[in-house]
Amino acid sequence: MTAWHSLWLFVCGVITSVTIHFLLKSIQPSLQEYAKENLTLAIGILSAPENFQYRDAIRKSWKTKTGNNIKAWFIIGNQDCQIHPDNRIDQYGCDESRVQKENLLVLQNNLLTIVTPPADLKMGKIGGTIVDKLNMKVMSDVHVKRLGVVTKLLKYEPELSVHILEAWTETVIAHVKFSKLDPGIIVEDCVFQPIPDIILHKNYEYILEIENLRLNHCLSDLGVLTKLNHFGGILHYQNEIKQNDMVLPTMWLEIKDTGHLEHMKMTDKLNMEWKERNNLVRQHLREEKDSYKDILFVDTVDIYRNLPKKILLFHKWLFKNTYSRFVLKTDDDCFVNMDLVHTSLSELDERNDNTFIWWGNFRKQWLVQKFGKWADFVYSADVYPAFACGSGNVVNRNVHQWIAKNADYLHEYQGEDVSMGIWMAAISPTRVEDGRWQCSNSCTHDALSRPELEPSQIKVHWENLLMCSDPCGC
Repeated sequence: MTAWHSLWLFVCGVITSVTIHFLLKSIQPSLQEYAKENLTLAIGILSAPENFQYRDAIRKSWKTKTGNNIKAWFIIGNQDCQIHPDNRIDQYGCDESRVQKENLLVLQNNLLTIVTPPADLKMGKIGGTIVDKLNMKVMSDVHVKRLGVVTKLLKYEPELSVHILEAWTETVIAHVKFSKLDPGIIVEDCVFQPIPDIILHKNYEYILEIENLRLNHCLSDLGVLTKLNHFGGILHYQNEIKQNDMVLPTMWLEIKDTGHLEHMKMTDKLNMEWKERNNLVRQHLREEKDSYKDILFVDTVDIYRNLPKKILLFHKWLFKNTYSRFVLKTDDDCFVNMDLVHTSLSELDERNDNTFIWWGNFRKQWLVQKFGKWADFVYSADVYPAFACGSGNVVNRNVHQWIAKNADYLHEYQGEDVSMGIWMAAISPTRVEDGRWQCSNSCTHDALSRPELEPSQIKVHWENLLMCSDPCGC
């Protein structure tokens, strides 16, 4: 064999190896997809760790209709909030209420807004905005003596009003007016008007607001820097206030709640008891998972505020491990009529081409709330985009794939249902409107799902369905 023949064989071998490498690399995704479990419908059931009775009711009722190409998982966070609910700012998150003892005994600074002269006004105010409204939660009773604003604001708007509202009812509980004739009392770059002594009660939410402020001046016109005073955690501000923002409304406070001190002595004890309770729940939860193989732990703290994250992590896991044509989301307090869902899916499957499909019962023009469980201080519009009721809704694989691939970039708003609506606004899916996905406690024989049920009610619905094909009753 000549040297040329040897070289030619070597070159052919290299070319063949490279070709085979790229061929295998190109078909690898297809092989991976082929290796995944093929499902017509994957069901994600949002559940809390302690909801053993709800999961048991579902397993003994409508979940018995899953199997083969339909599978369901209970989605639970793999971590617990170790702060006792009584020691949190609210029961929906995991932020600790950090009220300091000295601030309960005496209030040394009477201003909600601490105003300091600017060290470098031009640099200090880049990127800042004017804040004329503060949403807050009070963690200990406080007495309000006066309402005020930044003094220099009156130079541009001498006639204005400030009020406090009880957030839930939007009832005005205190109101003051400033005018050229009565500009108020100046204290540390702020000006105040007196009010009858009112109490902001512990654990209530309030709004401090300047009425009808004309925001046609810039921050440099006012010439002050402001910083919010939390009074050692007594006031929890719900707005997203940035460092360079200028907060204009303020209050003159006094704190008289010494009864809260007794609870502070119990803080560590309550947290320890709560941790022991969580450990016991987790022990039973691991046993439950081993027994039923239908619990999916996702990497997050299991609290209400993390429901959007639980949904995103479910889609990521599901896309990685299965090939699911449709994905249904529901909650562990819901009854789902699987026979009706399966029948309707066959009709929906005819439209399951290259489009984005979202099947559910949609809420429209839903107001963004600024208080309570559904408070949202991030989404800036007055109403949410259309979103499906939480009792049950279905997306096709195209939507499922889009969520899974973009999960790391999607912002988590309050609640998984409104978050889904905001996410879907980016791709404008074809919404298949269907009132059988029920939003309320009303019951019809053709309901695809019913929300907010007790475990015993889920079982009764199932028994009725078996007896007379009507979950509402025979």
